[in-house]
Amino acid sequence: MNIQANLFEVALGIKEPLYIKNISFDEEHGELHIHVDFSRGSKFACPVCGKEECAVHDTVDKVWRHLNFFQYKCYIHFRNPKIKCDVCGVRQFAPFKNVEITFDKIHVIKQLNEAIDEIRRTETAVNPCLKGSRYIWLKNPEHLAARQRKDLKTLSKENRKLAKAYQMKLTLQDVYRTVWDHRVADVSFQKWLSWAVRSRLSPIKRFAKRVKSHYAGIMQFFKSRLTAGISEGTNSRIQEIKRRSKGFRNINYFISMIYLEASNLLLPTYT
Repeated sequence: MNIQANLFEVALGIKEPLYIKNISFDEEHGELHIHVDFSRGSKFACPVCGKEECAVHDTVDKVWRHLNFFQYKCYIHFRNPKIKCDVCGVRQFAPFKNVEITFDKIHVIKQLNEAIDEIRRTETAVNPCLKGSRYIWLKNPEHLAARQRKDLKTLSKENRKLAKAYQMKLTLQDVYRTVWDHRVADVSFQKWLSWAVRSRLSPIKRFAKRVKSHYAGIMQFFKSRLTAGISEGTNSRIQEIKRRSKGFRNINYFISMIYLEASNLLLPTYT
């Protein structure tokens, strides 16, 4: 339990006086429940004025839906304290204060690729020459083989809609690759969104609408430069463990195998 608790404390950024009290798994509903508590006698800073060493006045039980762990729904349960400040009165402690959502560039481009593939499927019904060209449009030109680059050039002339959507993807990738200042990124994204809205391509317009609805999180990437690369790589290893073992009947065995795989231990072999 201590090893599991330490793992999740690091993953969630939980620090003293907070700690993970209990971790439970609901196998029937595929849910992971993490119970967070604080040590008895703990004191907290006032969330308004910042005054330190404020005593706990009362608590209220709260539940937050977190991102999935190991492909299971994750819920965080917390006995959230209300603290008594001499200056501000009774205030509720904010355990996840100043947390901002960042949308990774990988997931943004993935959504755009899905929009391009939707256009390809629609256009294939009209132009059979596009059949079997899916991966040409999903890859960047530098990753295409010589024959694929030749096919891309030919197909771009055959279908202007798909060629336009592909060029829009390359332009957006250039923004991620070359822009480092969030103010410049804002201007670049606004220009790209204006182009997307006027593109007359319904999947691209829907993608642009989705970008606008999550715009703050997308712009946050250019401030934090956070990516999900490490977590995605770890998740791939976890999924490989599950596939290799043909599934697990017990979540504890699954977690133990993850620890064993991630530890990179050199185990002795016996003959």
